Amino acid sequence: MDVKLAVDIAAMDKGISETVEPYKEFMLEDIDTQDEGHYHDHDQNDMTDPLSQDLLVGAEVHLPRRGKTSSAGYPGSNAAHSASRSEGANCNIPARSAKSSSGSEGNNRNFSASSSGEPGSNVSEGGNCNIPARSAKSSSGSEGNNRNFFSAHSAKPSSVGALESTADRTTENHERPVGRVVGRKHNADGSTVGSYHPDQRLDTRQYEVEFNDGAREAYVYNTIAQSLYSELDDDGRRWYSFDSIIGHKRGEGGSGKTKGWLLEVLWNEGATTWETLSAMRDMNMPKCADYAIENGLAEEPAFKFWVKHALKKRARLIKKVYKRKRMNRFKYGIEVPTTVDKAYAIDEKNGNNLWRTAIDLEMKNVMVAFDVLDPGKTPPPGYGEIPLRMIFTIKMDFTRKCRLVAGGHTTEPPETLTYASVVSRDSVRLAFLIAKMNDLEIIMTDIGNAYLYAECSEKYYAIAGKEFGKMAGRVVVIVRALYGLKSAGASWNHHLAKELRDMKFFPCKADPDVWLREHEKPDGTKYYEYVFVYTDDILALSIDPMTRIMQPLIDLGYNCKDIGPPTRYLGAAISQHEITGATGTVHQCWAMSAESYLKLAIENIEKTRGEKLKHKKADTAIPSSYHPEIDETDHLSDDDANYYQSLMGILQWVVELGRIDVAYEVQLMASYSCAPRKGHLEALFGVFRYLKKHIKFKLVLDHRLRDMEQFDFKEFDWERYYPGAKELIPNTVPCPLGNHVQVTFFVDAAFATDLVTRRSTTGIIIFVNGAPILWYSKRQATVETSTYGSEFTALRIAIEKVEGLRYKLRMMGLPMEGPANGFCDNESVVLNSTIPPSTLKKKHNAVNYHKSRESIASGAIRLGKEPGETNLSDLCTKLLNGPRKRSLTSHVLHY
Repeated sequence: MDVKLAVDIAAMDKGISETVEPYKEFMLEDIDTQDEGHYHDHDQNDMTDPLSQDLLVGAEVHLPRRGKTSSAGYPGSNAAHSASRSEGANCNIPARSAKSSSGSEGNNRNFSASSSGEPGSNVSEGGNCNIPARSAKSSSGSEGNNRNFFSAHSAKPSSVGALESTADRTTENHERPVGRVVGRKHNADGSTVGSYHPDQRLDTRQYEVEFNDGAREAYVYNTIAQSLYSELDDDGRRWYSFDSIIGHKRGEGGSGKTKGWLLEVLWNEGATTWETLSAMRDMNMPKCADYAIENGLAEEPAFKFWVKHALKKRARLIKKVYKRKRMNRFKYGIEVPTTVDKAYAIDEKNGNNLWRTAIDLEMKNVMVAFDVLDPGKTPPPGYGEIPLRMIFTIKMDFTRKCRLVAGGHTTEPPETLTYASVVSRDSVRLAFLIAKMNDLEIIMTDIGNAYLYAECSEKYYAIAGKEFGKMAGRVVVIVRALYGLKSAGASWNHHLAKELRDMKFFPCKADPDVWLREHEKPDGTKYYEYVFVYTDDILALSIDPMTRIMQPLIDLGYNCKDIGPPTRYLGAAISQHEITGATGTVHQCWAMSAESYLKLAIENIEKTRGEKLKHKKADTAIPSSYHPEIDETDHLSDDDANYYQSLMGILQWVVELGRIDVAYEVQLMASYSCAPRKGHLEALFGVFRYLKKHIKFKLVLDHRLRDMEQFDFKEFDWERYYPGAKELIPNTVPCPLGNHVQVTFFVDAAFATDLVTRRSTTGIIIFVNGAPILWYSKRQATVETSTYGSEFTALRIAIEKVEGLRYKLRMMGLPMEGPANGFCDNESVVLNSTIPPSTLKKKHNAVNYHKSRESIASGAIRLGKEPGETNLSDLCTKLLNGPRKRSLTSHVLHY
């Protein structure tokens, strides 16, 4: 995407500012504190309101109306450690730190509910606000020692405040009416309601707020202050959100060619103002251009020189996506036909019969789905006509495949369920881990033309095409679940599920395509047998899977092809890998490799480019100094952009197959698939050069437990802060059988890595025993203003994924060994998460803060400090230099 256009689009909702300096004074009052971070004991004579001048009066503020939200503005629970995070809860507002500079953590801006300055962001809708005094600088944790597999050290408690922070969910400002503060609320005797107190939990001052309809309501001081300040930026200015342009005129102001033109702007808050054309054009050029076209101004000198250019830039992106959707005729770099005639033509051009052979094989298998009527016969009553089409594709091993499908897109949705799921990739990795962990055999099979075993639940017929040979032109009635029918996938899924239930298997509630049943080994040990279903690919785990699982399926009439120990599954090469332990013991583990897949892909790339990929110096995938968001090379042609997307598809699947070492590079470059540039394509080739040099890396599913006793995880009593917190374990969990599993995760965030949007990147790697099972690399959805905020966001995401994985492991009947062991390299986040009395510094991080702490309090998670240089999740957050990338990769992947 063009950087300038990206900035234009990102600025579409920005507004202009108005000064509200008079209202800042009351927010910047220091609270008298001691160096130890505790409140002074105030003399009774000092309990007067220092803000008696009522600087709030006249302030316009967005507040929820009574009856539309719960108890807005009234004091909530004064409990310092309330476990509730509902509306009306307390929130902490730290005072200024004498040692911190403006904008840093701990300064006078920290009590803002949102650091972004955008209206309606994380504003507390009620409740008292705790204002702790500044605290002494916390002591840093001790450095940890490097360990085999990973390193970590526990954070030591430091002198921090004893108050807990909570936050409230709010509505957006456009849903909250604007009110004007008219003064303090008075009792019947004329005295003001409430009084100032240095401990804001005891502050009871109330103000009257008058709304546009004339109604007045009372709100506590802190609700008004927090709501008002959430709408200000660091300079104390309010930002309005741009809605539309509603008028224009010639007047004074502006500069350059647009001088003398004014636009009437409607803001989301309902206000209208006259702004210069030059200012509005810089703020939102596309919307200004639209207005000019709609109002016949495009030929005016002030508009003519930029309007068409602005609209052209915006339309170009839409056009490219549309064209690429229509012209997507390559897969893995190989041309894919769209009709039977084109398939034959490609074979003729290439001098082979790959597509013809695929067509003949498909028709041989699919004829069971049709009842071919005699020539001249009409379809039975109640049947509708549906078109047939041959679909062509390239499999992950680059063999040609085609499928005769029905045109289900032309029919009405059936009344029955049409969704069909497949086993998740992390469940597949767990399958190989469980097999070695519980000493089970694993075999696989591919059920040929699986859908055709299920009966068709819809009534349709078709006219046979050229692919039917001599039967072309005759009426064929569809009697089986032909591919393409809306109900076909669901019909097969339901059909196979019934067969497995008849075999006494039951589905895992966390993944319905994992089936298990209890059995007993010859020595009397109980265990679970498993079946993992990915449409028509079946993995079976048992002490004797052939006799106990596969043979019954064959006896039912299924065409089970290639039965045996897995050598390839979903494009990955499956093999046994030997690992030598610390005592010299050799352990056999299953491993997944993308080597053969990559060899075919790289060979095809080199054939297309007409030259070899030079890989000898490819120590890293993409140079650490490269920023694709500011790449200004030319956009690719439509064909080259289509090729870029094809390469991106290969790389995304390579990451799924276990190449965690390029996870960040792939997600980074995937962001530019809409309108890639030449520089982006060269960066992709760099990734392939790196993969070519390091092609033998494989994901080893090490089933051995790790020794967590070497790490000093601190334990605290959380009952005071999160009473009753515990890990939720459903009562439907199957009885755990087999050996224990252990969950370990690494989490990191790269702060503001995108130079255009300034968004951070989250990276997570989750191990079960010694096997990487889940990894995550993604740009965060919000802009964080500090490393602390981005790291807390990443930690919350990691904990949610870990909790989901622990639930899945339990539902698969696996016994859990203790809490999940987490490692993070941000000491502030570790301290705030693991030490109960720690207070939150940034109010808009309250959700991340409380989610992390409650999970730790429940006993499901424990968190330790990991040195930044050994944090394995760095592989998923940033571009690394060669030596660092090799060091981290060696702890995750094996040769």
